[in-house]
Amino acid sequence: MEKYCKMLITNGADLATDIDAETIVTAPWTVYRCRFGCDTYGKSHCCPPDHCNFLNKTAPAMEACGIDVFATVRNNGMEIHTLREMGEEQNHFGLILVE
Repeated sequence: MEKYCKMLITNGADLATDIDAETIVTAPWTVYRCRFGCDTYGKSHCCPPDHCNFLNKTAPAMEACGIDVFATVRNNGMEIHTLREMGEEQNHFGLILVE
């Protein structure tokens, strides 16, 4: 995992760390957040996530996979909050699952 974390940092990530799979929170409502809470739902080449047009080049959003991103991020000691105003700094989180 250290090799992959170093690669992510080298390519611009601010933070890359491994987490325990048991800290990943899933919830059935997250797919609705993806569908009804995203202005670009259905407008890109990888959306909707269950019908991605370029499966070998895209990955669905964590919410589209049933992951509660806010709870998962907080479970791993990182800060996350809803933006309240245009222009606020955005944080982006990703997840790579390794067996």
